[in-house]
Amino acid sequence: MNHYFLFFLLSSVIPSTSVSGEGYLPLVIEGKQWHEQSYTEIVSYDFYYTISGDTVIGGESYKKLFQTLVITPKDIKGQQGGTEPVTYGPGVIAFLQEHDGKVYHLDKYGHKGVLYDFSLNVGDVSFEDDNYVQLVTKVDTILVNGRKLRRLWLTETDKRYGNALQGYWVENIGCNYGLEKPHGWGMESSVKMRECLLDDNVIFTASDFEVSAFVAAKCTTPTITYDNGRLVFSCETEGAECIYEIKCTDASSGRGGEVSLSQTYEIRIHATLDGYEDSDVAVATIGWRNGRPVMEGFSSVILDEDGNCDVNGDGTIDVADIARIIDSMAR
Repeated sequence: MNHYFLFFLLSSVIPSTSVSGEGYLPLVIEGKQWHEQSYTEIVSYDFYYTISGDTVIGGESYKKLFQTLVITPKDIKGQQGGTEPVTYGPGVIAFLQEHDGKVYHLDKYGHKGVLYDFSLNVGDVSFEDDNYVQLVTKVDTILVNGRKLRRLWLTETDKRYGNALQGYWVENIGCNYGLEKPHGWGMESSVKMRECLLDDNVIFTASDFEVSAFVAAKCTTPTITYDNGRLVFSCETEGAECIYEIKCTDASSGRGGEVSLSQTYEIRIHATLDGYEDSDVAVATIGWRNGRPVMEGFSSVILDEDGNCDVNGDGTIDVADIARIIDSMAR
């Protein structure tokens, strides 16, 4: 087989679609806000967090995290009333940065650690100390306001008593027990995230932590067309990327009076798109099998520059036409 033909075949592959996908959505974004709430029988606490402004500490860039606390007393019936709410802040309470799915937290005392690691998978330990161990028990994807977000289900167990508490992390958002409370919940954690906003627009609410998992559609199996020396791949799933592999059997040598031509090119292709299940694999072959030309698995075949399939001009489209194309592979 002429390897120049293989190079020409590979260099002529024309995917009909391009890469498209949302990818990872970061949490640390200028203008991001969170509203969290906790309450007792006589008072409610509203916590407001805002990412605003940049700073450099120890040669590293961070975003500033501000907190405002509003304490509202309740009357004897548990309703808001009595005295006026008291507001503390806003004030900077920490500094955040994010790399490779990890959110780093630097407090005012210079202690730095990983606040979230959204790249964790099932079975990973997300947090452990002398009293608690937290494990990732499930990972799925949810669809909220048209955005696909990775959700981690976590179980935190009290080593002393065996009690367990379930919670969630969602990329781009944080934890259902609060932005700064991804672990160490305790068995009586009363703080809950109410909503997350970006530029004053609500992008996530408390109920979204428990929405049904997003069931990904499957990419359509791509088709393979041979068009005058070029392979053209097509997939009906908009935005999908065609991933192909082309193999050719090695030329053989030996002894004897005859040998059957058997070299074939095998084209294998599937389609992929972020948020979708990969398509089934489409397979096509072109070459010789047991001394006869084969061209299988193609959705359509155009063999000459004029778009015709009758290459040898005998008025029919048969193996002779295919053989003529395959003959060019040996030149």
